[in-house]
Amino acid sequence: LEPARRSPLGADETALYRRGRLVHRLLELLPKLAVDERAAACARYLSLPGHGLGSDEAGEIVEHTRRIIEAPEFAALFAPGSRAEAPIGALVDGRVIAGQIDRLVVTDDAVLVVDYKTNRPPPERPEDVAVLATGAGSREPA
Repeated sequence: LEPARRSPLGADETALYRRGRLVHRLLELLPKLAVDERAAACARYLSLPGHGLGSDEAGEIVEHTRRIIEAPEFAALFAPGSRAEAPIGALVDGRVIAGQIDRLVVTDDAVLVVDYKTNRPPPERPEDVAVLATGAGSREPA
């Protein structure tokens, strides 16, 4: 399993995480807009001086984000009724598990939960999830 390169909250969060943070934010906000408003809103957001993007980099992020949101296989995730930054919680084996996920949608057939990964490839199998020390000698999935 490839570890995270650096914390996105650390002192050096320049170009390494900038793209991921921007795509993440756009995937949160753009589905709330009408389809014909998304490209212009995306371009306006990315042109803000604080992002420090050149036109080529901004254009690539617009195109990348558009391909994700418009992909037929992800249609339910970005359809009306889907939720961004959804809090979740459960009681699992007597332990409270709580967090926030990037995207949630409940359909007639399934509950779809998505957590974006922008600083490393996601694991392909549950057993490949990294472990994180959580107390005296215990280890749990991160």
